[in-house]
Amino acid sequence: MNSPTVGHGGGGSSERWIVLGLAVLAFALRALYVFDLSASPYFTAPVTDPAFHLDWARELAAGREFQQGPFFRAPLYPWFLALCLKLCGGSLMGVRLVQCGLGAATTVLTYGVARQLFDRRVATLAGLGAATYWVLIYFDGELLLPTLSIPLNLLALWLTLNLGGDERGGSGPWAAARAGVAWGLAAITRPNVLLFMPLLALWVLGVGRKGGRRPGSWAPCAWLTLGTLLPILPVTAYNLFVGKDLVLISSQAGVNLWIGNHPGADGRTAKVPGTTSDDFLGTAGEAAGLAELEAGHSLTPSEVSGHYTAKALEYLTQHPLQAVGGMLNKGALFLRDEEISNNQPVRFFAQRFSAVTRWSPLGFSVLLALGGLGLVLTLVHGPRRRLFPLWGFLLAYSLSVVAFFVCSRFRAPILPLLMILGGHALIWLVDRWRAGSRRECGLWTGLCLLMLTVSWTLRGDRVEAEADGLRHLAVGHALAGELSLAEPLSADSLELAPSDPQAILARAGILEGLQRFDEAGALLERVVRLAPSDPLALDRWLGFLLRQKRWPELEEHARAGLQGGTNPQSVQYHLGAMLLVQKKVVQAQAALEEAVRLDSRGSRSQALLGSILAARGQPMRACQVLGQAVDHGAFTNARAQEASTWRLLVRLLQEQQRGDEARRRAGQWSARFPDSPQARAAVERLRSGQD
Repeated sequence: MNSPTVGHGGGGSSERWIVLGLAVLAFALRALYVFDLSASPYFTAPVTDPAFHLDWARELAAGREFQQGPFFRAPLYPWFLALCLKLCGGSLMGVRLVQCGLGAATTVLTYGVARQLFDRRVATLAGLGAATYWVLIYFDGELLLPTLSIPLNLLALWLTLNLGGDERGGSGPWAAARAGVAWGLAAITRPNVLLFMPLLALWVLGVGRKGGRRPGSWAPCAWLTLGTLLPILPVTAYNLFVGKDLVLISSQAGVNLWIGNHPGADGRTAKVPGTTSDDFLGTAGEAAGLAELEAGHSLTPSEVSGHYTAKALEYLTQHPLQAVGGMLNKGALFLRDEEISNNQPVRFFAQRFSAVTRWSPLGFSVLLALGGLGLVLTLVHGPRRRLFPLWGFLLAYSLSVVAFFVCSRFRAPILPLLMILGGHALIWLVDRWRAGSRRECGLWTGLCLLMLTVSWTLRGDRVEAEADGLRHLAVGHALAGELSLAEPLSADSLELAPSDPQAILARAGILEGLQRFDEAGALLERVVRLAPSDPLALDRWLGFLLRQKRWPELEEHARAGLQGGTNPQSVQYHLGAMLLVQKKVVQAQAALEEAVRLDSRGSRSQALLGSILAARGQPMRACQVLGQAVDHGAFTNARAQEASTWRLLVRLLQEQQRGDEARRRAGQWSARFPDSPQARAAVERLRSGQD
C-alpha cells in the first residue's frame, strides 16, 4: 500500500518535504490560535458538551467510574481526553496542544487520501486547505469530537482505498482488517459512520463490476467486518455486562432523532422538547425523565432511545409533508454558508480572540462549490468505482447528518473530503483549459458558480449570529464571576436581538447578579409574555420570584403554569422550595415528592427532597435520593445547589459509617468541582481514615 507521502508517480524526498511543511504549518497555526484562545472565559471552564467530555475524562484519569449504566455518548474521545489529561498533568493548554498535533495529522492524512486518488498537485491543494481552513483550526482548539473523528475517518479512508472494487485488485487479510479497525475506532467516536459500512462492503465485494464478482472477494469483506467489530464489541460488552443494557455503542441516537424530527423542530436547535437544562448531562437526564413519564414506568437507556425513535418515526409517517419539508430544510441548512452553532457560535468565537482564523480566505460556500464540482466530475468522468470510498462516504455521512439535525461540528468531517474533490476540480479545469477545451471549462465553471451562489444566498443572518456570540461571551464572563465584563456584552446582545428569549434571559441573570433586581424582574416578565409556553422562561421567572420572596406572584404564576401544562415539574419544585422557606416542611415535602414523580431524574427536586429527608431523620432514603440527584446531574445550571448536594451526601455517608461509598462519592465530588477546597478536604480526610 502507498504511504501518505508517496503516491502514484513517486515524488521521493521532495514530496516528503511538502508533507512535512504542511504538517508544520498546520500545527503552528493551531498552536498560535490555542494560545490566543486562552483569553476566552470558556478556555478553562467549558460548558455543555465540552464540559461533559471534560468531566468524564477527569473521572477516568482519576481512576473512577463516571456514570453507571451504558454509554449515552460514544466513549473514544473522552478516553482520548483522559489520556491527554494524564500525560499533560491536567493542563487544558497541554491537551489542546496535543489536539494541534491531531490537526497536523488531519492535514497529512488529507494529503495522503488525495495522493492515493489523484496527483501531487491535487494533494498539495487539499493538504494546504486542511492546514489553513479556519473551521478545522477552531475545532482542534475545542474539547469536542471532530478533533479525533476527522483524522480517524481519513485514516479509515486511506487504509480502505486498496480494498476491493478497483482495477489493481485484492489485498491481504491484514490490510482489510486494519482498515476495519480504523472504521471501528471512528464508529466509537461518532457511530453514524457505521451507516456507510454496508455500502463499503458491497464495494469490496465488487457489486456492479463488469464481469461480476471477482474470486475471493468475500475474504476481504469478512476481514473488513471483523476489523470493524474489534473496537466496537468491547464497548457493547461493557454496556451489556456492566451497564446492564444491550446497547451497541451509545444510547443517544433516539434522542437525537427526536430532536431533529418533531413537530416544532427547526433542524438546527439541539434541544429536547420540554427540557430546560443547558447542561449536557442535565438535558439527557430530563429527556429520560420525560420518556419515563410518557411511558408510565421506568426505562432502560436503550428503551429511552427506542421511545424517542418511535416518536420520531410516528411523526415522520403521520405527517409526511411536514417531514419532507423538514428534511429539505435540514438539507438547506447543511449546504448553507454558515457555521451553525451547537455549544457556542463557531465563527464568533473562532475570530473573536485570534487573528489566525480571521484571515483564512475560504468559506464553506467556496468549499462546497469546488468540492461539489469535483464530485460531479468524478461521477461523470470517473473513475467512479475506484473513488467510491471518497464520494460514497461523503454522501452517506452527509445524509446521516441531515437525518438527525444540523450543526457545524456534525458537518466538519466532510470538510477535508470537499478539499480533496475541490483540488481535483481546480486541477482538472486548469488541465482542460491548457488542452484548449475552453467551452467545456466555461460550462463546468458556470456550474461551480451556481453552487457557490446557492450556498451563499442560504447564509444565515450575521446580525443574529453576532447577537448570539455576544450573549454566549457574556454568559461565559458571568460564570467566571466577571459581571462587569458580562453586563455591556449582554446589553449589546439584547440591542441586536431585542425579541430573543435567550438574550433576554441572559441579560436578566446578569442584572440579577449585579443586584439590579427591578430591571431583571422586568425583563423576566417580558420574556414570559413573549414566550408563555417556554419551559425555560417560566423556570427562570419562578426562580427569580422565589429568590425575591414574592410569594403571591409565585403562587399565581405556578397555578397558571400547572393549568397550562407548562413545565409542571419545575412548578412543583419552586412551590416546594417556597414552602420550605416558609417552614411548611410537610407541604414542601409533598410538593417535592410530586416534582420527583413528574420527573424522576430532576436533580434539583431530588436534592431539596433529600435535604428534607435528612432533616426529618431519614438518612438512608436521603442518601438514596441525593445519590440519584448527583448521578443524574440535571441541576439546570444550579452549580451552588449541586455542590451543596455533594457535600450533604458525603457527610451523611460518613455519619452512617459507609466509608467505601463515602470515599467514592467524595472522589466524584472532587472531580466534578476540582477547585472546591471542601471537596479536596473531604477526599483527604476520608483517605486518611477519618471516617
